[in-house]
Amino acid sequence: MSPHTLVFDGLRWHMRALSQSHGQFRDFVLSRIVSAETVGAAVKDRDEDRIWNTYVQAVIAPHPGLTESQREAIAFDYAMQNGELKLRIRAALLNYYLSAIRIGPDDLQRPAHVQQIILANREELKVYLRN
Repeated sequence: MSPHTLVFDGLRWHMRALSQSHGQFRDFVLSRIVSAETVGAAVKDRDEDRIWNTYVQAVIAPHPGLTESQREAIAFDYAMQNGELKLRIRAALLNYYLSAIRIGPDDLQRPAHVQQIILANREELKVYLRN
């Protein structure tokens, strides 16, 4: 592995690194790394990690199944503008962010009173989403 960044997702530490054996940049959970040794210089650096260097805009919105007054309350809680919270985030960190705010792949299928916020631009971001 050729690491370039440490990231804390709110629960555990991850290392963004080039996996020499896979030939691509990946995330590794630090607590799962049992041992490490230096084997030489990195063959690629962070500038070549396309997903890390790509920024996307996640649009968070109240669940459409809520009443108008409930949607307004949620928009107020999250300081949304025009019913949306737009966040610029690294594509490599998108899934961690959504997990932290409890938005899963089934956000629209869950009852609105349980899943009060959704990812409004899921289709646009699907290439970066795990599920």
